[in-house]
Amino acid sequence: MKRIVAFSICLLLGVGIGWYFGYTRPVAKNQRKVLRELQDNKDAFHMTEHQDEFAAVAACGVFGRLEGDDPEKVEKAKHTLATIISIYYRAHRLDGNANLIARIESYAATNATISNAIYGKLE
Repeated sequence: MKRIVAFSICLLLGVGIGWYFGYTRPVAKNQRKVLRELQDNKDAFHMTEHQDEFAAVAACGVFGRLEGDDPEKVEKAKHTLATIISIYYRAHRLDGNANLIARIESYAATNATISNAIYGKLE
């Protein structure tokens, strides 16, 4: 009986000390602070979504008009724009702007660069 009581006390003491040091660590405090700020500032998520949408709209608009003399610069610009479009598409294809998603999918149907960017592996 004494062993069971001693074991229980040691177990509770160990759990209590572990919880205290785990709860008061600077990293844990920082994580709790960041979570509180994110919960308090829910508009930050909406702002990010709108920024992604704006970037994808701009990239779609430029992609169709991109013509130039230097093929290397053109291909690099197309790759960068396709990456921006793919980031938006992958993040918001289910809940994003329906018109923009349809536009991206129509570009992907006719353009290999965008198709590879949105359906292929991320680089």
